[in-house]
Order: sequence, then C-alpha cells, then structure tokens
Amino acid sequence: MQPLCRTVKFMYNISEHARARPARRGGFGYLKSKGTFGLKKFFSALCAAALTAAVFAPAALAYQGPSVSCEAYIVMDADTGQVIMEKNADEVLYPASITKIMTMALALEKAQGQLDTQLTVSYDAVHQLEYGSSHIALQEGEVVRLEDVLYGTELESANDGANVLAEYIGGTIQGGVDAMNQKAAALGLANTHYMNPHGLHDDDHYTTARDMATITRWALSVPGFEEIFCRTDPWTM
Repeated sequence: MQPLCRTVKFMYNISEHARARPARRGGFGYLKSKGTFGLKKFFSALCAAALTAAVFAPAALAYQGPSVSCEAYIVMDADTGQVIMEKNADEVLYPASITKIMTMALALEKAQGQLDTQLTVSYDAVHQLEYGSSHIALQEGEVVRLEDVLYGTELESANDGANVLAEYIGGTIQGGVDAMNQKAAALGLANTHYMNPHGLHDDDHYTTARDMATITRWALSVPGFEEIFCRTDPWTM
C-alpha cells in the first residue's frame, strides 16, 4: 500500500459556498484541497471501505463505493496511475490553491536539489495580489532562500511565495505561468489552464480532478516534492 500522503492528496473537495462559474465545458464550482490532517482521517475511512469491499467478494461486485459529499474526486495509485474510485473526475472546476502543486513542482524541477538558491523578491511578486490574500509577508527587495519560499508556499498557501516561485521558474510571473501551461500540455491535460501561479480566482483558470491527479502524480516524481508537500510540522524561515 502507498504511504498515505502519496494517495490522499489526489482527493479534492468542493467548498460548501461554491460559486457557479460561467458555462465553459460544463464546469462549475470552486475546487480546493482539504488540509492534510483532516484528509488523513477521512481518507483512511475511504481506504478501509474500499479494502473491505475488495476482501469480501463476490459482494464487492455490487459495491458502489463510499458516500462522499464533495462534487468531484478521484483516487489514483501514485505509482501505476490506476484509478481506484472517482466521481465527476472530468468536471471542469476552479483549482484555487492546489494550483500551487504545479508551481512548486516546476520550481523543484528547475532547482535540481539546489534549494539554497537565493531569490530576490520583486515589486510584482508582492503587489500583484488581491488585498487580504494569504501570504508570508515577503518584502520587495528581500533576499530569501528557495527552500524557505517552497515551505512557506506549501504550509501557509502563500500567494506572494507562489509569485516568487513563478519568477524563479520563468523570469517573470507571466513567464512562470506560461511554463505551467506548457507542462500541463506536455502531460496531455486538455482541461487545465493557468492564469496565475497561486490560484486566485479567474474564469480562465481551471482544471479537473483527473487532471489534478495526473499533475500530482508527476509532481511526486520530482525530487524533493513529496518531502515538502507532505510536511505537517512547522517550518521557520
């Protein structure tokens, strides 16, 4: 069986206060990831239900899967890509902060293990954000380690951190976003499009649960990603 973190993050939940998106490829809603703590307990129950169904054949032949309240989800084996269970996995939805999975993985792919790389925070990285969005209080002109920005982006869902990572990836925030869309295309994802590196709302910023599973599966293959993505302990910059 895969370590829990390698499976749990393939599941995504719709906010209870989902906003209807304009009709585009039939998609609507606001896709977000649930925290690691809550999902571990929740997904353990799902795994137990699925394993029970598999053991007690032939009753498993009629098994319909556990009742899940979210709008869309998919559970996929990280190594083989086998889909274990799914619901509305191809529905086009807004990814919100799980956008940062792509941003972080691309930064780690470029870094090739050199996490001590020094990054200078630009004016755009700080100021091209909505008021009140999540951040780690980065300041224009501040020099920060790549590793610190990665952990801040993951643990605090830092949008300023995501902007800094995008600039590291592509030279500018837009260059980083372009690289994200290029990677999505390289992964064969027809229902994913990025407009920013952090996931703040844009009608043209969307994905599906199936595409997110593919992205996360690729991300887990990038050296260093799993360690950062699965961390639950505090990190001091």
